Amino acid sequence: MSKTDKDKFVPLREQAEYKNSANNMADKPETEVKLFELQDKWLQTRDEQTWSDMLSLVYSYTRSMVLKRLTGKKFLQPDEVDDAAVTATFSFMSQYLKPNKYGKQFEVGASFAGLIKFKIMEALYKDN
Repeated sequence: MSKTDKDKFVPLREQAEYKNSANNMADKPETEVKLFELQDKWLQTRDEQTWSDMLSLVYSYTRSMVLKRLTGKKFLQPDEVDDAAVTATFSFMSQYLKPNKYGKQFEVGASFAGLIKFKIMEALYKDN
């Protein structure tokens, strides 16, 4: 049974109301492009290996962003950096497992970094 055009998966960034210059994949960093590829595959298949690959890449990206955020500002022990990265990663990835406030599937439309940075802020300053 083939999918009709109505049922065919179209990534959010390619839908007419969201298509703009900020969503040009040619201008995105390699990590963002790979995350979009993994997200698209996971949203279509719910494949466990794709989820695992995406989780691993989001963690690596998040950890890098945590370190960049802390440069010259606040010193954290390596295990505290890892804790913040893990907390932010799980907080971000958990959004895929439940419908958003509109009852729709969570999906990054423009930038993973743009959304992950808020999860990093929560992880770094949650106890302060």
